Amino acid sequence: MLETVIGFVTLAAGIVLMFWQWQMFQVESEKNSDSESKRFSLRKFRRRTLMSAMIAIIGALMAANAVAEDPRTRAILVSAMLLILLCLLGFALIDIVRVYVHFNHGSEAGKARRELALEYKRMREKADRIAAESETDEQ
Repeated sequence: MLETVIGFVTLAAGIVLMFWQWQMFQVESEKNSDSESKRFSLRKFRRRTLMSAMIAIIGALMAANAVAEDPRTRAILVSAMLLILLCLLGFALIDIVRVYVHFNHGSEAGKARRELALEYKRMREKADRIAAESETDEQ
């Protein structure tokens, strides 16, 4: 009984996540003006909707596994759940990497952040050099 409830809750959570991703995509589409950001948002929406669908499928398989009586059927359902879970983890890792690369290396904000970091490093080295020179002058 508990496995069935957990399965249906997981199924519902996957469906809710799909709708939530749609709303987030709509907000990002209105906010972004350049085509690169819109393409990135669309790809991110597709990846995350696919992951939400996988969560819903895992929930349906959990509920089906609760009512299955044949051990072979249960083994097939558990195997399918594990396979989908591995795919889900793979997609999640891909999503993490893509978002990191986009915001830290691909976008204008990422480029500006790197340039500011380099400028800060140059200024810090210059300040350290001046401080070291003033210490040697005082001695």
